Amino acid sequence: GPCVVVLVAPAYHTDAGPKAMEALGSDELSDALPEGGLIAYEHFKKDPAPEACGRLAKKKDYLYGDTVVSLYAAGE
Repeated sequence: GPCVVVLVAPAYHTDAGPKAMEALGSDELSDALPEGGLIAYEHFKKDPAPEACGRLAKKKDYLYGDTVVSLYAAGE
């Protein structure tokens, strides 16, 4: 089947990242990311990502210096 990965890499210290994640997890965009799709959300390590954003559930965090990449899965 198809594989979809979305990268969300907003400027640090803004509300752009949380707003993007909220939108991506909303019912209005539920068809934009198919079940099994992944979102990689890059953020500053002192700005933790939520465990869930609507229908998206955080699966794992990867720490790279001051940067964290949080992986979210849709439809689970």
